[in-house]
Amino acid sequence: MPHLHKLIDRLTDLVGQHANLRFRFLEVCGTHTTSVVRHGLDTVFPDRLELISGPGCPVCVMPVGYIDQALRLAGIPGVIMTTFGDLMHVPGGGHRTLADPSAAGRGERVRVVYSPLDALKIAEENPRSEIVFLAVGFETTAPAVALALEKAEAAHIDNFSILPGHRLIPPVLRKMAQSGNLEVDGFLAPGHVSTIIGMEPYAFLPQEYAMPVVIGGFAPEEIIGALLLLVTLVANDHYQVINAYPKAVSPLGNMKAQGLVAKYFEPGAAFWRGLGEIEKSGLKLKEQYLNRNAAVRFKIPFRDVPDPAGCSCGSVLAGRLKPTDCPLFGLACRPEHPVGPCMVSSEGSCAAYYRYGKGGSRVVPDFVIPW
Repeated sequence: MPHLHKLIDRLTDLVGQHANLRFRFLEVCGTHTTSVVRHGLDTVFPDRLELISGPGCPVCVMPVGYIDQALRLAGIPGVIMTTFGDLMHVPGGGHRTLADPSAAGRGERVRVVYSPLDALKIAEENPRSEIVFLAVGFETTAPAVALALEKAEAAHIDNFSILPGHRLIPPVLRKMAQSGNLEVDGFLAPGHVSTIIGMEPYAFLPQEYAMPVVIGGFAPEEIIGALLLLVTLVANDHYQVINAYPKAVSPLGNMKAQGLVAKYFEPGAAFWRGLGEIEKSGLKLKEQYLNRNAAVRFKIPFRDVPDPAGCSCGSVLAGRLKPTDCPLFGLACRPEHPVGPCMVSSEGSCAAYYRYGKGGSRVVPDFVIPW
């Protein structure tokens, strides 16, 4: 089986065969970004091939107003706020975070959990408290939240609610494709999200916008393999969706998970950092379950809040700017003092470039392709 280096040589040769073309692709998933930069793949790409980061970090795309909602909820006496760890350090208005002592002090406390079921267990163990889970993520994590809601309903655990924050990938890709500002030739689609939604939701990109889509895995050889397919499609004017991650992704996705999500949620308009409000790009609770929406239960409405001054996270998420082109990158904005969420999250592009750029572990390893 050819080694990774041979696969890279194939990619270089393929790009070289089309001297009149430049190839620019959007990596939708933050895990792809991290893998590319961590392994130094971007340092060995052919000169006329470029990968740019997109809105693939669920924590990063949450607007400042969502963080402010969470902070206001954390300030309500008797509330226990539960959240994934990445959200703890995302700045809200006034640079306050859930990790600030004042956030836990004004309410009862803020706890980091690893799943919505952990939050539900806290609700069971603390019946006199109100437990709020910050339900942030893409299609990948929505089924786990739906499962927690199902168990809460069945067990009549009434002190459990969520602050809905799930975002959907296909609608944001449509918004980016139709904007006219995104200068890319195709998309490296996220493997994790695609395990849930399958292939069909991406079909509009080749059909309506002449942009091919390749669903790829996350190992270096899988990423290079996906890029080989994208270059081949673009060079031959072929526009389709290809699943290059069949060991995890099926054409229809996880139908059971989709059904569970559809039981409790429906698509609704949602705000994205850097991209504004996008129709049907979020998951909102169905009317019969609105009592599980913490914003409704505690009357804490969403308010649109400007991004921090000088922060370019929104432009990075929209594919308009590379992390290293932000004037704050590595100076005023660092992981220990982040200005925006792209420097906070483990899936954030800025955090990946800061951690692995200019040395680090940016070494192309001697991987072997598994197919």
